[in-house]
Amino acid sequence: MKRAMLIGLCLAAIVAVGVVSCAEPPRDRIGKARAALADVRDAVKAGTWSPAEMENAAASMGAAEKELSTQERRFAMNRDYTKATELFRRAAEDLDMARESAIEARAEAERSAREAMEAVDLAIGHAQATLMVAPVPRDDGASAERLEMELARAEGRLVEVRRLIDAEQFKQAAALADEILDQVSSLIRTASRAARK
Repeated sequence: MKRAMLIGLCLAAIVAVGVVSCAEPPRDRIGKARAALADVRDAVKAGTWSPAEMENAAASMGAAEKELSTQERRFAMNRDYTKATELFRRAAEDLDMARESAIEARAEAERSAREAMEAVDLAIGHAQATLMVAPVPRDDGASAERLEMELARAEGRLVEVRRLIDAEQFKQAAALADEILDQVSSLIRTASRAARK
């Protein structure tokens, strides 16, 4: 009789441990996934640099959170966090992919903006040399003073490009630098044509 009772208690303990292990949410995995989401969204700014990957990661987190909520609403003995654990694992992988993609996209945007700014710097130097070497006749419609004023204006706008780069607005900085480069290139062509007359 004692032996049967001991075996029964052991079986009950094993069943209870099994039920409790499935009834506990994966708190560590959930905490890490939530922290990763906040980091990818706020620090890495994946929504700006890699919006598709961020949207996918956010959808994965939403599915995991929904499954967690579903299990938490169930009666304790009926809870099973196996699916929630798997969904949080997938969400963590998607967040890692969004992080990597955003870091790469940001680096590429910064590189493009800096290259565009350097191209403008070189073009401005070329334009200054062109105006110095081949002065424009004063009686020409494209007077040297007007060209120098336009060049000074382009240099002033280049300060805005630098400010945008410092503010990590790389796409806007590259677009403005391209616009200034077109302006300076036009000034160089105008000065060259006027000097040939």
